[in-house]
Amino acid sequence: MDTNPFLIPETTGEALVKSRGSKFIGLACPVKSLEEAKETLKNIRERYLDATHHCYAWVLGNQGQIQMASDDGEPSHSAGTPILNAIRSFQTVWTFVAVVRYYGGTKLGVPGLIESYGEAAAQALLQAGRKSEVPRTIFILDFAYDTISFAEQLIHRFKGELIAKSFETGCRYSISIPSKEADDFSSAVQEQSHRIRLHQAELGASG
Repeated sequence: MDTNPFLIPETTGEALVKSRGSKFIGLACPVKSLEEAKETLKNIRERYLDATHHCYAWVLGNQGQIQMASDDGEPSHSAGTPILNAIRSFQTVWTFVAVVRYYGGTKLGVPGLIESYGEAAAQALLQAGRKSEVPRTIFILDFAYDTISFAEQLIHRFKGELIAKSFETGCRYSISIPSKEADDFSSAVQEQSHRIRLHQAELGASG
């Protein structure tokens, strides 16, 4: 189990670059899964519906093992690749960056596009900032109402964070535990298996 910390964007970042009449709006943010990256892209396309191009790239996985770049109709490797290179240079993972372009009537040529897309992406990432994150493991706990206090004490003991909870049929908590604590947490819960049922799942950047 990987327990090494990694860097992610601290928040969302936005930047505007202008070149010969065209506007390039860079948007950078952290994401926790491939599904969230796709949903973020969908939202950006809807937000900038009238833009000429919606180019983007992402680097996912704690080691950045999942990478994607799209030129969205621009010349090959003139948009998505410089955006991806900006993320790589920023040295973050679980990172989504889009650059939307409003065409200004003058062609920039491939070198001009590379420079503008790359600069918009880099500036958006600088605005987002970076922070260190530790791998976390997702657990789902099922227990009775009269066990809430005990369960919450156990979660706190292992530096757990609550993701979601429901009370439809008993109590169900979705939590994340630092991966280096996961085995000890699992053992502690198993000792209380008559009170708490434990399920493990991997979820995006927490996994």
